[in-house]
Amino acid sequence: MIQTFHPFSDPDIIDILLKNKRILKAYKFPESKILVFQLKLPFFKKGYSFLITTNLTQKVKNQLPILAKKHQAIFAILEPNQFEILKDQKQNPPKEPFKSLVPIQTTVLDLNLSQDELLKNMHSKTRYNIKVAKKHNIKVQKSENIKDFYKILKLTSTRDNFAINSEKYIQSFYENLKKKNKAQLFMAFKDQTPVAGLICTYHKQTAIYYYGASDHQYRKFMAPYLLQWEAICDAKAQDFHTYDFLGVTTSKDPKHQLSGVSQFKLKFNGPVLNFQDRQTLVYKPFLFLLLKLKKSLKRFF
Repeated sequence: MIQTFHPFSDPDIIDILLKNKRILKAYKFPESKILVFQLKLPFFKKGYSFLITTNLTQKVKNQLPILAKKHQAIFAILEPNQFEILKDQKQNPPKEPFKSLVPIQTTVLDLNLSQDELLKNMHSKTRYNIKVAKKHNIKVQKSENIKDFYKILKLTSTRDNFAINSEKYIQSFYENLKKKNKAQLFMAFKDQTPVAGLICTYHKQTAIYYYGASDHQYRKFMAPYLLQWEAICDAKAQDFHTYDFLGVTTSKDPKHQLSGVSQFKLKFNGPVLNFQDRQTLVYKPFLFLLLKLKKSLKRFF
């Protein structure tokens, strides 16, 4: 049975966000939480925020306007974890919300399948690339060396033009989950040189591919494919039921921020999940309009 969860529903990740001041406050309710994120507006000295919740219970519904007033929230995001399986990957993805902390689509693997079945279900090119990595003696090992991983992550962010968290944050994120057996760093090596890495997190019955990086100058060795396969096999050996690639898009827009990485993730040929439509509740309409204008101008330029 396919299952997954919203990463921010994990109390240990919420504690890390609070410890590193990534969120201002977390309010816990039965079966749900409300998280408060800081929001800075240019030319406005006053501090604002936005709220996020993953489960709109009646208690949460009653508390949202109260907390919005208390924290000067401009808007709230409702990010439910309910999903449906996409029947055709050529189908257009759901409409992108104004803001979403977790992508509206992901792809997962059912780890109840055997290794042979998982391999058979992959695109033939993916199986071939795993073999290529083995042929070139790429070695995958569990590691605790965040420094080496972060060096490759910086190379990846520059190459693919995306922002990354600080090394201090990644270190804190990993160490706090690792001591609870909820994270593992995997590194791929070519002749003792680290060429790719990924961090898996674990919650309930799901393993999540949370962070990944690769050195482009070693791309011909196909290390990321073997790296993923080893992480998948490790999660299966630990009796996890699902391997979640944490975010893809089936959009044909080459400028979509997930376009490049989605091509890689979708080659493992797991089902694509569409999450239930995100909802946005607006508490300060004028400021929300300014935020939408800012986002539109950024996209245009």
